Amino acid sequence: MTRDTEQQIGGEELDRVDQRLRLIREKFGYSQRKLAKLSGVSNAAISMIEKGTLNPSVGTMVKLLRAFPVSMAEFWQTEPSSMKKVFFRFEELRKITNNRVQFWQIAADSDPSFLFQYECYEAGADTGLSQMEEECEMVGIVIEGNLRVQVGDHDQIMRAGDVYKFDGRIPHRFRVRGKKPVTMVSCTSPAVF
Repeated sequence: MTRDTEQQIGGEELDRVDQRLRLIREKFGYSQRKLAKLSGVSNAAISMIEKGTLNPSVGTMVKLLRAFPVSMAEFWQTEPSSMKKVFFRFEELRKITNNRVQFWQIAADSDPSFLFQYECYEAGADTGLSQMEEECEMVGIVIEGNLRVQVGDHDQIMRAGDVYKFDGRIPHRFRVRGKKPVTMVSCTSPAVF
């Protein structure tokens, strides 16, 4: 018997292992096969652990957790419902409509150190002059259309592929140029909106 099989996670914790392992695997978007490939633990063993029919050794758990950015301590201390979400479907994003502008933001359980948005501006949309009260960096890339961006004394017509980056405390304004709508992606760090 190897040392790996001697140290097993047993008793009451087994029920939590199967639930936690399945939950974390699904949150990271891994199939059991992908987890097997990444960890070196067989697909059959992963399936039995998740069904609660195999009591995994500590060594097996260490191998499995190496496939995720989660330590053994985090695996046991974090409530399964609060593990960070990795993938977001478009319908899960928070939609905000402001006049002729629509924003889709990552859901509330994402990292508060940044705010990531998909933005659509209708033809003629104008945000008006604004500035953030909190210190933040604003970065964005235009995907489609022409957007006039004013930041302090700087004024630029942004086209597809153009990127801006500035301190959000500086007065700024976004206006659509032309008759086509504008689509862009932006990030504010820390999360301010």
